Order: sequence, then C-alpha cells, then structure tokens
Amino acid sequence: MKGCVLKLAGPRPLAEAISSAGGVRWSELDSALMVRRLPGIFVTGEMIDWDAPTGGYLMQGCFATGTRIARSALERLPASMRT
Repeated sequence: MKGCVLKLAGPRPLAEAISSAGGVRWSELDSALMVRRLPGIFVTGEMIDWDAPTGGYLMQGCFATGTRIARSALERLPASMRT
C-alpha cells in the first residue's frame, strides 16, 4: 500500500458529503435496534437507512447506535454470563 500513489485534485463540495443512503429501515427494528424478523441480529450506524451530514453527526450516530446495541445484547445474555 505504501507504494500506491493517489493524486487528489481537491475536496468535493460539502453538499456531496453525506452518509450513504439505504440500509435496514427503521420500521424493521425494535427499540433495541434488533431486526424484528431476525431475533438476536442487531444493526448499527450506516447499516440503518438514514441520511446525515458526514463528520461529527454521522460519527455520533454510529457511536450512539453502537452503544445501544451493545447494551441491548448484554441484556439478552443470562446473568451468569454478564461480567
């Protein structure tokens, strides 16, 4: 990779800097961000269908949904497995 040269002409306009569109619809998820039709399968970040400005907003959305599914997954574990 160090030998791969990538020449940049300049930044793209801010209006084009959005997260990728598409993904699992919010209506397909429960409050724990688990896919209703696939119990035990959680989705986070850009796996979810949303559009947001990139940068801090997108990263915060990914962090927040990641934290939510981590807590949700822990809640599903038997108490003896939680540490």
